[in-house]
Amino acid sequence: MLGKVTSFVEKWVVPIFEPIGRERHMVAVRDGFVGAMPFFIVGSFFILFANPPVQSWADAIAPYKDLIMTPFRMTMGIMSIYVCFALAYSLSKSYDLNPLSGGLVAIMTFLLVAAPITRVDLANGAQGLFVPTDYLGSAGLFTAMLVGIVAVEIFRSMVKRGATIKMPEGVPPVIAAAFESLPTIAVLIIIFYPLNLAIKYATGQPIPGIIMKLFEPLVAVSDSIGAVFLSSTLAQLLWSVGIHGGSIVLGILKPFMMPLIDQNAAAWAAGEPMKHIFVYPFYSFYLSIGGCGATLGLAIMLLRAKSAHLRNIGKVALIPAIFNINEPLIFGVPLMLNPVMFIPFVFAQGIIGVLAYIAHLLGWVRPMFIIPPWTAPAPVGAFLATGGDWRSIILVIVLTVIATLIYWPFLKVYDKQMFEQEQKAAQKDAQ
Repeated sequence: MLGKVTSFVEKWVVPIFEPIGRERHMVAVRDGFVGAMPFFIVGSFFILFANPPVQSWADAIAPYKDLIMTPFRMTMGIMSIYVCFALAYSLSKSYDLNPLSGGLVAIMTFLLVAAPITRVDLANGAQGLFVPTDYLGSAGLFTAMLVGIVAVEIFRSMVKRGATIKMPEGVPPVIAAAFESLPTIAVLIIIFYPLNLAIKYATGQPIPGIIMKLFEPLVAVSDSIGAVFLSSTLAQLLWSVGIHGGSIVLGILKPFMMPLIDQNAAAWAAGEPMKHIFVYPFYSFYLSIGGCGATLGLAIMLLRAKSAHLRNIGKVALIPAIFNINEPLIFGVPLMLNPVMFIPFVFAQGIIGVLAYIAHLLGWVRPMFIIPPWTAPAPVGAFLATGGDWRSIILVIVLTVIATLIYWPFLKVYDKQMFEQEQKAAQKDAQ
């Protein structure tokens, strides 16, 4: 059976998704989110500090709420700027362009269409300049990615054609590189500024508003029980043949997940119900408990295996598994290309993901609105991501037990096979 499934995956799935995982622009999108993630992790905690779940604490800090929220607004609140720069930096670097120039021209272009400075009348009768932030957060994320890619591609095209300002020899390289992007900046302004004005005049919305409308159906579909199971199963199918499925699938999902968790955070701050379930920490702490495939329980069971090889793998793998790192299990057991362990490795994560989603639908646990580091132990990460909901810890424990029970009968068979092979090898060596 495994041979047929492996052949199917290698023939039909791998040729589609492996090139996607290596494609230059997809890598840049992935790098954009990875580079920006530390800002989101730190900033997201401030919404909890400003809106604690205990009413007495909330009353005590009420006069300082806006001050406490400032780090959140300057990180999660303008997430599109960070992603745009990091994405463009990575893409420029892959083309051997000056990455700093690439990142800066992308930010300039994005701000031009997403947050053009406007003049407003102030309460005292004077006038001031105002930077709208409506599309600097999650609402502008898709625009930030598209603009970042287009800006770098135009930059690359102009450099390739020699449409740059070349400084005389002896000018420091940093200054020469900065002047190299001058024509690109002019071209981007000439293209994007009139285009944004025309679209806003015709539709009443700027470019980011139109793009967000186009992506809304996909964002909605991504937060569904079907998306949980399908994305998880696809990731594990890729892992089963040695391809980093989590990296590929999350690279596709993150642009959809980030607006959802940002909306949850805004709802929490406003005291409104949080509507979204399948957000980034959900994948990290309810699906990938102990690493991809939900293998924490498996690592624990290996400590009691009859096979010396499996026991040794368990000793090596347990500590990393606590922090959701399970490459020692994938390549040491191994779990990839393993006919006995194929079913639990591919499907256990999706099954517990569906159960976790149902638990949220039933209101048994609070949705997530904070982004802890994915290497946090699952109970700790889930507790932090839910703003201190103790029920999330119980849910992680229950899901871990269920995943362990799914692995258990298959591990028993595999352990027996490995033990018998070791016994035969020992007898052969003794002869």
